[in-house]
Amino acid sequence: MGFLWADWEEVQRHPEGCYLNLPSTSPTLRLTSTSPTLRLTSTSPTLRLTSTSPTLRLTSTSPTLRLNSTSPTLRLTSTSLTLRLTSQS
Repeated sequence: MGFLWADWEEVQRHPEGCYLNLPSTSPTLRLTSTSPTLRLTSTSPTLRLTSTSPTLRLTSTSPTLRLNSTSPTLRLTSTSLTLRLTSQS
């Protein structure tokens, strides 16, 4: 079983949801285990990356980004929009 470790400024529960803020020039949330999982459970889960050049990097032998929902959406909004899918196979 893994755990969440971060230098966070605040973890606050608001009526509209739970927030984890990692304040720095290049914030990093690293999940290290054999099978790392970041699970967002709510009626409308949101993973928002806000920075000058936001990056969501999945590194493993078989990386997976799974969107489970009635209407799943992956929204990329940026001045220079890039969705890069790379595989060794």
